[in-house]
Amino acid sequence: MGMTAAALLPAFVHGLYTKGRPNKRAAVCSIAVGTSSYLFWALFINKSSSVFLPICKMLTGDAVLFSGPIQYCDALIVSLPLSIAAFLIVMAIDRYCGSRKMQPAEAE
Repeated sequence: MGMTAAALLPAFVHGLYTKGRPNKRAAVCSIAVGTSSYLFWALFINKSSSVFLPICKMLTGDAVLFSGPIQYCDALIVSLPLSIAAFLIVMAIDRYCGSRKMQPAEAE
């Protein structure tokens, strides 16, 4: 459920609460960043998930990559802000590039 929230929530909220046209590239980038960051954190950093799915143990020999309090942080806490940031950055880049294309060419 956390991976679904990290992947789809930013695009869903944008489509639900904005009047503008949805940005497809921002949504795809947000889904990719949310899914990949959630999977990495759940499989290699979060102790409860990585013990349940021992991929990190098979690859590195340890249950988690980093010890300390970071291993108890849930993957959604990290992946949802990354997904939101990716959505906003790609949307801003598209808006900036789109506004530059619409400006008339300067006369020489």
